[in-house]
Amino acid sequence: MDMDTTYTITLVALMAIAAASHTGICVGIPVGSGLIGRREAVLLYIVAALTGAILQGKLMAKAVLAPSLCAVLTTTAISTLPAVLGIPLSINFALYTSQIGCNSLVGIDALLHSVMTWIAITVMIAFVTYSLEKSILSSLVSRCRSPRRVLSWFRMFMVLLGMFMSFVVGANTFGYLFMFTTSAVQQLLLCIAFICSAAIFSSRSIMRVAFSFYRIRFTQALSSLIVVIAFIEIATWFSIPFSASLAVASALYAAGHASTFHIISTKSFLYFVTAQFLSIPTALFLGSILSLAITS
Repeated sequence: MDMDTTYTITLVALMAIAAASHTGICVGIPVGSGLIGRREAVLLYIVAALTGAILQGKLMAKAVLAPSLCAVLTTTAISTLPAVLGIPLSINFALYTSQIGCNSLVGIDALLHSVMTWIAITVMIAFVTYSLEKSILSSLVSRCRSPRRVLSWFRMFMVLLGMFMSFVVGANTFGYLFMFTTSAVQQLLLCIAFICSAAIFSSRSIMRVAFSFYRIRFTQALSSLIVVIAFIEIATWFSIPFSASLAVASALYAAGHASTFHIISTKSFLYFVTAQFLSIPTALFLGSILSLAITS
């Protein structure tokens, strides 16, 4: 098997892994809040994410530093186990970092800058979500006169936000992956892999995000999605690959703490955060090892 074929197969496998694991990230909150069914959520996710990848994927081109079989293999190796366990691990950190590891650590300064940027975005997401959740709760208490009307508005907003969330993740994550292709055939194969994987293997990812933290309230779902969508879209315009799962976890945790009763699984939150940031040194180390193995 030649190098180009191996590259294409690995890229398709990575897309399949990411498609299934990101379903929960995009539509897990609406499903967990009880405002949208799982089948409808998956269909919404497929359409919106592919639309985002096609329309805005090119914005992520600057984050493609040194595409290679080594980088794609490294990211696939790191992402496989979390995907099997149903852990929505974003591929962006590993995909960006593995390029530097596979390229003899050229660009390590850029990686350090990126890590600081990722940490800053995570903190800002938590802070803004906390503030927004407090504001929404205060507004509901002082102005709400028709609970039924509020619930109907929440239902509509939740579907729209699930769509926009899928769109921005499609642009930032899957659009980023599309930038590693070199032909229209590869892009077509990635689309097929995305659709099949999301349709067949998405259930565990959805359940993990929807119910592993706590029973998500309507206001928490609303504030979390609004903030995460905004920050990921901004990151895309600046060609910053960001972990959607880290964004969602941080937003949910902050929204939970803004409520009167803090029914939150801190253990699950720390588990998510640790898994995300461990992928960075892992990709750097594994990329360096694979690079030596491939070139020797």
